[in-house]
Amino acid sequence: MSAGQKHLQDRRRCTQTEHGMRMTPLFLGAAPVRVETGPRAGTAPLAHIETIALALRNSLSAEQASLAVLSMKKPHDILLQPGRETSLMEPEGLPAGTLTGPQRGLLIRLVSAYSGLLATDLGTTAQRRLLEGGPDAMTFAWIGG
Repeated sequence: MSAGQKHLQDRRRCTQTEHGMRMTPLFLGAAPVRVETGPRAGTAPLAHIETIALALRNSLSAEQASLAVLSMKKPHDILLQPGRETSLMEPEGLPAGTLTGPQRGLLIRLVSAYSGLLATDLGTTAQRRLLEGGPDAMTFAWIGG
């Protein structure tokens, strides 16, 4: 890996609470998005997730997008960096209960893709908890172009 390339960052903080294991915060990212040189040139570690997320974003009607798209400007840095722990305390975005059937299917695929990156037991638990809450317990938000 050359200087300046960080192909996958995965930060996990697991805390045991009275309600079970909690993983917060969770950051997954790739910089650069696609490896340009070296033996892994052309590799895009999170391409499968990007494809699903873009499909969901592009499937939104203008009315849905007005709720889901929080900003067209790409964030400069990680949203939940130290000192900003409360910046995402309230859910924002489009309530998943308002998605169409095919859009809900994409959201479930997106949740599955992200939780599939975690260790099997943690990923399965995270996915089950999200999906058990039903669509009214989730929102879809988009930041960036």
